Amino acid sequence: MDQSEKLLMGIENILSVASDLVDEVARLKNVEEECKILNFLNIVALKAKEAGLRLLFFLV
Repeated sequence: MDQSEKLLMGIENILSVASDLVDEVARLKNVEEECKILNFLNIVALKAKEAGLRLLFFLV
């Protein structure tokens, strides 16, 4: 294997890792949004409980 083949393999590896990182960032952004929604629902439920109300959340 010559030097250019090794360099090409290294570049391919870097691109593969970069692609995996992009996918992971996208996944983490989705998780962050879900956490924000759940936090909001929790706050609403706590405020309703403080006001003596009962709320039912149906998560689909």
